[in-house]
Amino acid sequence: MKINTNVSVIYIIAFALVYAIAVYTPLHSDDFSYSLLSLDFTNHIAHYLSWSGRFIADYTSNILLHIEDYYVRSAINSLLIVVIIYFISALPYAATGSNQVKTVFPVIFMVFWCFNPNLGQSVFWIVGSANYSLTMLFVVSFLYFLLKWKDSLNKYKTAFLLFIGILAGCSNESASVALSFFCVLIIFISLLINKKNIISICLLCSGVFVGSALLILSPGNFNRAQDVSFQQWYSWPLLTRFLYHIEERMMYPLLTFGLIIALSFIFAAAIVFRDIKRRLVSNEALYSSAFFICSLTALISLAGSPYTPPRSWTGGFYFSLMSLSFVINYLAQNKSILTRSLYSLSIASLMLLFITSYYFVY
Repeated sequence: MKINTNVSVIYIIAFALVYAIAVYTPLHSDDFSYSLLSLDFTNHIAHYLSWSGRFIADYTSNILLHIEDYYVRSAINSLLIVVIIYFISALPYAATGSNQVKTVFPVIFMVFWCFNPNLGQSVFWIVGSANYSLTMLFVVSFLYFLLKWKDSLNKYKTAFLLFIGILAGCSNESASVALSFFCVLIIFISLLINKKNIISICLLCSGVFVGSALLILSPGNFNRAQDVSFQQWYSWPLLTRFLYHIEERMMYPLLTFGLIIALSFIFAAAIVFRDIKRRLVSNEALYSSAFFICSLTALISLAGSPYTPPRSWTGGFYFSLMSLSFVINYLAQNKSILTRSLYSLSIASLMLLFITSYYFVY
């Protein structure tokens, strides 16, 4: 996809808006302890075996923390956030060929800012950003190239996606579960619609499954679960934990970005019903619905976690943005006067909310 000069201004503005906050955010919390971990590979292996399965996130945060120039570190972190949002906005282009990125990107950026379950800890805190946002770069890039190449795979593209898939699977627990679920859907869809590249698709999706297993089944995660502070949680029956998660803990993401989930569902359903009348299934309906389900999968998967700080819901939030990107892409092309009027009114309201939010954050 070519990015012309006029469109690149949008990305520069987005970068400047993130950087203006990031550069004033000091190191805090785990930033100090992880900066002491060093870049020694053996230290990170020991950390993986004893405490955390998030090897990719931990190593990424360590690399950023070892950049001594704070302005450069903040710039890199801000740039990667913008790149993630770009890939999310470009997913409809990869799947449908409809180039509405210049329209989708500003909306996704504002929604990302206004409805993020914990903007500070998932973007401006270096360790938090590495754990809950920067690892999503592997996830969204894997999804982008998978959707773009799935009908034209060769050995080089498959090898690249296999490698990225392993890294994406190692992202964070909720995102890896949702991504694995999406891979199962892709394999199933390929079996039904186009078996031409089914072996390659199964192979590259296996990278996600391997990465997810390395993350979730890591010795460090099992050691961490033995911590005395988690024993009360694990003493509850499995069904009790699940019901508590659904009835109590999931209220936070539903109140924070439930509107985005609801809008994605409503418009995805509208696209599906349109396709039913036409007796066809469009990529817009297919993928907006798939990412909507993945978002719920990511949120529900946290039932296995003994605690869910606000930042932990970020994985589900990102998948809801992916679903929303297809909805916005569809609305941007809709010719109905009523639809365009409602869409314009919604964007105007979102802009007002964004300006207010940014003012108070800054």
